[in-house]
Amino acid sequence: MIKAAKLDTAVTIVTPENIEFSYRLAGPFRRFGAFLIDLLLKIVVFIIVLIFSAFTGISALLGQGLTSFVILVGMFLLDWFYGMVWETMWSGQTPGKRLFSLRVIGCDGRPINGVQAALRNLLRVADLGVPASVQIFSPDAPPGYILPTFTVGLITMSITRRFQRVGDLAADTMVIVEERAWQPLLFKIEDGRAESLAEYIPADFVVPISMAKALSLYVAKRSTLPLSRRYELAKHLADPLIAKFGFLPDTSPDLLLCALYLHAFYSSSLRKDGPRSMLSPMRQASGPVGLVGATPAVTGTAVTSASIWDQLDAKPPTSPPMQSNSEGIL
Repeated sequence: MIKAAKLDTAVTIVTPENIEFSYRLAGPFRRFGAFLIDLLLKIVVFIIVLIFSAFTGISALLGQGLTSFVILVGMFLLDWFYGMVWETMWSGQTPGKRLFSLRVIGCDGRPINGVQAALRNLLRVADLGVPASVQIFSPDAPPGYILPTFTVGLITMSITRRFQRVGDLAADTMVIVEERAWQPLLFKIEDGRAESLAEYIPADFVVPISMAKALSLYVAKRSTLPLSRRYELAKHLADPLIAKFGFLPDTSPDLLLCALYLHAFYSSSLRKDGPRSMLSPMRQASGPVGLVGATPAVTGTAVTSASIWDQLDAKPPTSPPMQSNSEGIL
């Protein structure tokens, strides 16, 4: 199921597991820049082939008429195979798309396969119409020379909610803008209560990237904030989650945000002792023992964990971000 935004270029895909993924759609102007880069590369390849055929005598052997036919067929095959091969090998990217941070994906959010890549590139010729004669610009030009106007592609991209051209509609694909990966600094929370509370957060709860950024910023700066300000800031985010998770109403908002930070950025194997029943925050527990009152302290010791990059759908850097001073996150 797809929910498309009407006023912006964002689209949200809801998977059968009821997990939402948001993407920013690539409009025609941004895609045109990638198209020009790919076109330039194809022209370079085509010129190299022509030079090779001229030096080897292939053109003279075929004759002028057959050579022209081979050139037309070669241009089509080059245009088709160029996009198909690159998008299959690079999971929806060509050199031009990669340069402009674009990627082709299926409308269900999955990476495209070879069939989809072949189909959308095969129908690219339909998006180039309606052709215009070169004689419009130069009356002396041969009548058979035409230029693409991209009229069909622009019209279909304008009237479809996901900026799809004819090839995209046939292959059930769309082009998105790849957001730059966010690389947070990881800080260790030295409080067993936060670790225990994190164990009671549902394992399938996925922290959105926007929330993860807010949690990282909060944990980094909370030691500089008075208790009243911490409570005021944490309460807005914590109250709905306390109800969502079924925790006791007087669970500390500050403690819950620290627990959410651990849940988002650390795998359970990095948490010391696992859940402690005496500190259970659930409604059926006898009371919120150990979950209210003083709040945990945060040290500036950065801890590396590959789980954060998995949960935020980003690749771990070659050298994980380390910092000994919590102020450095701002």
